[in-house]
Amino acid sequence: MIHKIFLVPHTHVDLGYTDLQANVYMKHSEMLQMVLDYCRQTDNYPQDAKFKWTCETAWTVKNYLSDNKSDPEEFRRRVCEKRIEITAMYLNITELYSTEELIRSLSYAMQLEKTLGIKIVSAINTDIPGMSWALPQLLRNLKIKYLTMSVDPVRAFRPGVLYPFYWQSPNGDKVLTWNTESKKYWYNEGYEIGFGKDYAFLEEKLPSFLEYIESNGYPFDAYMIKIARDNVFPPVSICDNVREWNRRHNTPKIEIAVNSTFFEYIEKKYRGKIPTYQCSWPDCWTDGNASAAYETSLSRNLNHSLKNIEALSSILAPCEINYSNEEINKIWENKFIFDEHTWGANCSVTSPFSFKTKAQWAQKSLYIYQAADSAEKILADNLNLLKTKIQNFSGSKVIVFNPLSFKTSNIVTFNIHNTSAKDYNFVLSDGNVERVLR
Repeated sequence: MIHKIFLVPHTHVDLGYTDLQANVYMKHSEMLQMVLDYCRQTDNYPQDAKFKWTCETAWTVKNYLSDNKSDPEEFRRRVCEKRIEITAMYLNITELYSTEELIRSLSYAMQLEKTLGIKIVSAINTDIPGMSWALPQLLRNLKIKYLTMSVDPVRAFRPGVLYPFYWQSPNGDKVLTWNTESKKYWYNEGYEIGFGKDYAFLEEKLPSFLEYIESNGYPFDAYMIKIARDNVFPPVSICDNVREWNRRHNTPKIEIAVNSTFFEYIEKKYRGKIPTYQCSWPDCWTDGNASAAYETSLSRNLNHSLKNIEALSSILAPCEINYSNEEINKIWENKFIFDEHTWGANCSVTSPFSFKTKAQWAQKSLYIYQAADSAEKILADNLNLLKTKIQNFSGSKVIVFNPLSFKTSNIVTFNIHNTSAKDYNFVLSDGNVERVLR
């Protein structure tokens, strides 16, 4: 029987879904300022009813701290008090994220650990039906122990297993994983039950919700309820509702909590009784990626271009390099935002030719065009710099550069301008031996 409820307020980060991206960015910065206000307003509430907040993505923290109206000191203090929790994922990811991209996207949270003097122990990926099976391994390598999912029930499959469970990667690393109830609700379940409405509605809906959960075989005495909507801030009235419920009821007790608190409770009390599943959890929403095949191909090709840039940078390290780390980081940032899960505005299906639909896609696609353009320029500059370091490079010559760490055989294609191939003899040279190609 459920005797303890952990209510976790956050907002679902949906860049460009409810409004154009720039407007969503401003709104998320304002939300974190409101979080600090709500923390101050409820400082004198009982501990269980004090307002707490989980940053669903690390991007929201970066977005807030870059605002000149932000209050970094108070923000850090509230994180240390466990009134605010920062989670590890930079954005809500799709399977467009390569392993390299996943690692780099997690690096910002690790930077926050150092700059704020905190420890990040949980991650959230909301709205997505699945993700890379490498994720448990990557998280555990960073000492992140907990993962929350909220699978959207629309055209999606919720794995029919007991929650929470340990999700194990192929190498054996595992994270304790939760998925919100998604047959009726998902991350907005707290609203549907009534936490964001008047107390009478909560009193009516919560008992039937718990009865429904228990009737489906839920075996533990604690349960996590998310209260979130797309780019929407929960009202501070949830604190009054929790305080009133706990005043009237001996069980179940409700605690407003950050994401990791539920996991810590479950792991401590039920260690050894939580099942482990070593299986893939594929994303079945990849038709969104396929709907923009050209832009998706740019994103895929960028994975190779960025590796080539890094390889060239290593070779040219003793030389003068004509770009900065900031430029590379900006390419990755643009790629992160394009590859994240928001694929169209909330009116894309009903109003595909509306201003909002068109403008949202224009902004989203611009991220990958800018990233691809910057990478192409940097790669060309580096190759030109490499050319100047090769002795006796003159005349009509083409450099073929293998960025891999091993020898390989492949077809080389290049354009010869203003002439035809029959006017040339092609000489292949590895620096020692030359062979004429016909």
